Amino acid sequence: MYTLTAPKPSKLDPYKHLIDMWLEEAPYSAVRIHKKLVEQGGDCKYTIVRQYVAARKADLNEKATVRFETMPGLQGQVDWVFFENYKVLENGEYKKLYCFLMVPGYSRMRYIEFVTDMSTTTLIKCHINAFRYFGGYP
Repeated sequence: MYTLTAPKPSKLDPYKHLIDMWLEEAPYSAVRIHKKLVEQGGDCKYTIVRQYVAARKADLNEKATVRFETMPGLQGQVDWVFFENYKVLENGEYKKLYCFLMVPGYSRMRYIEFVTDMSTTTLIKCHINAFRYFGGYP
């Protein structure tokens, strides 16, 4: 006759809350998380860290793909993207490259504009250009 026993505690158990916190702040790799744990005195093998991180990332990705639905014209979302490894030549000097992105909540159309600064003036110009592109504004 077989009986179920309680699962054995894992060496990773004391660190799971810390790993969860790190994964919430950035998409660290299992290698990086294992290194951070070792730096803090953690005594766990890379394999167990890799398995836990893969499971947690799958959970986080599932949460991230839940669609937020809105009525037509209700709202749009704006984000900036910074291209850290790219510079563009503008007026004889190299400048950082940014991308303005606007996505209306209902249609999910995208407006993208590449710029070399994130000033208020540029932000307003990008909004106006996006509204022109969409033929209106939320």
